[in-house]
Amino acid sequence: MSLSGTLLIVLAVVTYRVTRFVVGDTLIDVPRDKFKAWVWLDPEEMRHPRKIVGHPVLTSLRTKLGQLLTCAFCVSVWIAAAAYVVVKVDQGWSGTSVVEHLVAWVAIAGGAVMIWNKVEIDVTEPEHIVLEEE
Repeated sequence: MSLSGTLLIVLAVVTYRVTRFVVGDTLIDVPRDKFKAWVWLDPEEMRHPRKIVGHPVLTSLRTKLGQLLTCAFCVSVWIAAAAYVVVKVDQGWSGTSVVEHLVAWVAIAGGAVMIWNKVEIDVTEPEHIVLEEE
């Protein structure tokens, strides 16, 4: 059974809100800040940084994982996957092809990013990929 358009929209809104909570809500500032400090401050990488807006580009696995867990566009993909799995566990997986699962997952994540871009005032691109002008 495929998802209705209404359910896709609801899941996109839920994905946006949970993403907003994880990436920027003040309720979890302390653990998020501790995680970011652990991710971005690798002494080995700090010896040879390339400059970006605000902080160096870091290349370790830890940093790449950190980017995937602190970037709103990345986090929304993981939240969308979890939301989709919850709904499909409730509805049942049968009768839907793998392609339909993937399309629904990407549609939910894409909808959440569209909402993010409309609601969040200062979002243009994730900070970690905006290169500084020299």
